[in-house]
Amino acid sequence: MKTTSPDLPPTPESPGAIIPGLFFVLTLFVIGFANFPLQAVGYRFDHLPGDAIDNRLNNFVLEHGYRYLTGRAESFWDAPCFYPARRVTAWSDAHIGMLPVYAAFRATGLSPERAFQGWFLVPFVLNFVAAAWAARRLGFGPVAAGVTGYLFAFGLPVASQMLHAQLFPRFLVPVAVVVAWEGLQSPRTWRLAVVAACGVVQTYISVYLGYFLALLLATGLLVAVVRLRLPWREYRRAWGARLLVLAAAVGAVVPLAAKHVGHVVKAPVEDVRDFAPVPASWVTPPLGIALGWSPMPAGQFHTPELHLGMGFLPVAALGVSALLLALPLRPHDRRAAVLVGAGAALLLAVLVTRFGNVWLYEPVASSPGTGGIRVVGRIVLVLLFPAGLALGAGIEYLSRKAGKLRLAAALVFVTPVLIEQRLADADGPRAADWQQARCPLAPRLERQALIADMVRRHPSPSVVYAFPSAGEGPLGAVSLQVEVMRATQDLGLPCVNRWSGYQPHGWDRFTDARGVTTWLTVTNRASPDGLVLLGEP
Repeated sequence: MKTTSPDLPPTPESPGAIIPGLFFVLTLFVIGFANFPLQAVGYRFDHLPGDAIDNRLNNFVLEHGYRYLTGRAESFWDAPCFYPARRVTAWSDAHIGMLPVYAAFRATGLSPERAFQGWFLVPFVLNFVAAAWAARRLGFGPVAAGVTGYLFAFGLPVASQMLHAQLFPRFLVPVAVVVAWEGLQSPRTWRLAVVAACGVVQTYISVYLGYFLALLLATGLLVAVVRLRLPWREYRRAWGARLLVLAAAVGAVVPLAAKHVGHVVKAPVEDVRDFAPVPASWVTPPLGIALGWSPMPAGQFHTPELHLGMGFLPVAALGVSALLLALPLRPHDRRAAVLVGAGAALLLAVLVTRFGNVWLYEPVASSPGTGGIRVVGRIVLVLLFPAGLALGAGIEYLSRKAGKLRLAAALVFVTPVLIEQRLADADGPRAADWQQARCPLAPRLERQALIADMVRRHPSPSVVYAFPSAGEGPLGAVSLQVEVMRATQDLGLPCVNRWSGYQPHGWDRFTDARGVTTWLTVTNRASPDGLVLLGEP
């Protein structure tokens, strides 16, 4: 698609320009993919991404979804843990939006753990392609497309969320933002329908991501209304159809919300405040695996959730772009999209940041319907798109000054970005720093096989519980929960064990047989027949 602007030279589209440009984009993808996600699973695919606890819970929920799709589980919302508690799937991310990807890998014959590795890698490809496509759709060349895709898919804040891989599939964010931008200039009902569909599907992938996308769109609209001259008359057309589109989007999200309401406890505002970023959070890279080559000062917080640093260059690009908002803008000028996006990103960063005792987000955190959004700093995963667009547009502008050598100049300008975003070698001297970002696969499978073998020795097993004493290491009692969940899941049996941010009333990591049987018989009026107890009370 050839695009022109009254202020900027046209994007080159000749065959001679396409091939070098495509090579530039692919080079950035390969570097980013090798730098982060491929290191997380290991070049020999001998690791699971994330730690041995939270992401293994993701694997369990995905496998439960696959078993439901294939008829081996009776109820999707009754995952076989916390037995016999009901609706426990709703206490974690249900993974409905990305379940088809996992199911496709399982359908090819891959094991649950191998399918999880594939499920983990696919979003990085989709995120990069979506962000690069969005930059091109806005009229930018391959340099901006490659940089935007790189930062959005592989930026430093993504590495801070390795314990929550369900937050990685964000590929509908760039699509929604670009189509919404086009809708501001040329309102069409189909564009609103596309944006609404992106919001719905992104919510089914992760409620956090759907919520943050809605905030980005709303803030972008606010900045656009203030700074641009919009075609207000066209907005009044077909208003009935557009209201129906919005109503349909809300209706599509209601079933998911209904499953979570009443099962997920509203986080106290004090807890949300405790996880709110502070100004230093935005310049602090992920703890441990970042090489720390950025000129930004590095700090350390009580949780990785506060390590939101994108790097010096993306932050500088956002700041400069926000300042340029003061210039006269035309809605159809592609620069306007960059500047409006940068303004929206900075406004949202200010909104969620706690400046001492001043926290502008507190009224939002206290509002009905937002109580499940406990860690607002995760919005940085969405803000990586406007940041990448600002950085990519800036590098493309500078490289064009080199004329025919613009791609060579772009490589020079993008090198500091790649250096700043580089992570430590997962198999090198700092391999220990990756303990929270990946875990060896073989020991996990060996422990699961041992648990399964012990259960099979029971003449008629029906439900399993492993005492915390059966765990190994400082976090053994916790990681054991997920090991038992996965082992019994493969056997088609439920278990009393569970790991989650929420738990039913009366449940505990029971340390004696009386506690387990009381949970089954008195609390839940279930039969203890066939109960398998593993480990020592």
